[in-house]
Amino acid sequence: MGRVPYMDWREGTEALRTLVSKCLSEALPGFDVNRVRVVVSCSSSKAAARIWGLPRVFQVAFGLPPLYVIEVVYPVYSRLSRRDRLRILLHELAHIPHGFTGGLRSHNESFRRSLERLELLAAKCESRSAVERLLLRLPNPCNGGTHARRVYTRI
Repeated sequence: MGRVPYMDWREGTEALRTLVSKCLSEALPGFDVNRVRVVVSCSSSKAAARIWGLPRVFQVAFGLPPLYVIEVVYPVYSRLSRRDRLRILLHELAHIPHGFTGGLRSHNESFRRSLERLELLAAKCESRSAVERLLLRLPNPCNGGTHARRVYTRI
């Protein structure tokens, strides 16, 4: 099995930043939108998305701040309804701890409360354009089509 190709989804990252700053900031204190990126993969995983945090040992060793990457798994994510896509992304954001430490929160009661709050705020959000950009049907990065090359940057 070869390496999983990852593509930087800049438009997704920008839309997520707008969504967080205009709609979700009260539920995400200390959240630094500049330290979160969204990538698209062609993984064969059953998951629609995953979140990755830079472990503290790497932060200390290399003098880096906490960083997060939300990986959208194209083959699964692309088949979801718009509502489920938003729920998936909010779910991944809920894994980021309030201290923005680089760690990840597990699925416990605190996580579930945070997720419910994010879902309520997103539903009331007036910045619908950010939400809409996150929910667009993405071009397939797995087949290397011309449109996909304009939307994603291979990393």
